Amino acid sequence: MNTLRGQIQSIRKDGHLLMVNVVVGKDLLKVLLIDSSPSPDYLQEGEGVSVLFKETEVILCKGNAGLIRLENRMNAKVAHIEKGDVLSKVKLTTASREIKAILTTDAMDVLQLKVEDEVQAMMKVNEVMLSAI
Repeated sequence: MNTLRGQIQSIRKDGHLLMVNVVVGKDLLKVLLIDSSPSPDYLQEGEGVSVLFKETEVILCKGNAGLIRLENRMNAKVAHIEKGDVLSKVKLTTASREIKAILTTDAMDVLQLKVEDEVQAMMKVNEVMLSAI
């Protein structure tokens, strides 16, 4: 599980849905939450939070991402690759911190990933979670 520390910048509410913008280092990550009543105390602008997402939820892009619309994007550099027969683990260094991604080895081969490559790590807003620090 990737865990990053951030600070809530803003919260928008639409019915039972919350769109929470969290600043993590130089990156802005968006998190879509279903509001529970009452909302947790830590869900307030200015509060520090942990941002969590699974390694399997990280989408990697090398080169031009075209018109892909994923709001959570972090520029990263490949720090280490552990290649398996079916799945491969990729350690990435971002401006905020180190994160990990797991992708199929076939996908990694198509991307021709190697250490020091610059990539974008992307996550869907509904695949990111928040917790109190």
